[in-house]
Amino acid sequence: MICSAPLSAQTAEELTPRTPDIPYRVDGHERQVLDVYLPDDRSEKLSTLFIVHGGGFVGGQKEMVRPVAEYFTGQGYAVVTPNYRLAPQNTFPAAIEDVFCALAWTYANADTYGFDVSRIVTIGESAGGNAVAMLGTVDEPETFLTDCAYDLTDVPSLQGVVAYYMPADLDCNCRGAQRFASAYLGVSWDSEMDTVREQWAAAIPGTYLTGDEPPFLLIHGTDDSLVPLSESQTFFQQAVDLIDIELIEIGGADHGFFIRLNQPETQIALDEVERFLADVLPE
Repeated sequence: MICSAPLSAQTAEELTPRTPDIPYRVDGHERQVLDVYLPDDRSEKLSTLFIVHGGGFVGGQKEMVRPVAEYFTGQGYAVVTPNYRLAPQNTFPAAIEDVFCALAWTYANADTYGFDVSRIVTIGESAGGNAVAMLGTVDEPETFLTDCAYDLTDVPSLQGVVAYYMPADLDCNCRGAQRFASAYLGVSWDSEMDTVREQWAAAIPGTYLTGDEPPFLLIHGTDDSLVPLSESQTFFQQAVDLIDIELIEIGGADHGFFIRLNQPETQIALDEVERFLADVLPE
């Protein structure tokens, strides 16, 4: 986390530990806002974590990940946490477009907040895990930057992607996850299977794998009752011969432990994330 370019004293004095509800699209949807968290020490450019909440693409909000954001600011990181539009009112690719735009905002506003654009890692849980994996695999981000004021052209690559229990393929008998996917895609899972499969292919990170991706860390509970472990295992098998990727299986853990800092499985996972960050963001 030690970088060379210092911030000006004036900039450092003007920044607050948490700045909420910053629009990343001018005159946009009420959910097209993000929060920025900054550590106490801002004397140097900051390694930055871009953390995306879950909720099956139909619910959730950035405040859900506030405990994790504050945990990592305590470790010296800057953190950006976006909201995004939700289904069924806003179907795919709305949420992914928003996450791409929020990431582009992060690069564009790096000087203001002290983000080190060469040291950005994305982290997401569940639907947010799918979203950050898309950030790491899509080679033509302009596909998802329609009407965004910022772009991702000529910016440094992400240094890593951490995806907690993400829906990665849904070629499984997981009715709960398929229900969320139906709302996300705006189609009936049972009656429009061909349409679902075609649209879902465009909405999953494995479709975009080329071998040029940053390192990935997948974390999944063995007892996940909503998104089965097989989802992360599928993506791992798709990617393992192409990229630097690791899958951590947390024994006995169910869905949603990312934000519950008082649970032992959460700390086990956070230890793995910190190890991963130390590897991809060396001092």
